[in-house]
Amino acid sequence: IIIKENAWIGEGSKISKGVIIGENSIIGLGSIVTSDVPDNKIYAGNPAKEIKSIDIDKEIRKREELLNLKHKLRRWSSQK
Repeated sequence: IIIKENAWIGEGSKISKGVIIGENSIIGLGSIVTSDVPDNKIYAGNPAKEIKSIDIDKEIRKREELLNLKHKLRRWSSQK
């Protein structure tokens, strides 16, 4: 299994041996992924199928950015 950068895997999802999850792609909660997922796609279901394409013209936030924002908000709220 290969999971590329900034891919998100929903809890309880099962991914078959040899499958590649594309960059910026999202796998829905509890999905069964039996084939490769291209970059910038949202897949869900049993078996997982394409639900939607992610608009690559919009800004895509990375996990690290979201975690940094979360920490900044915690610090800000504790200083109030």
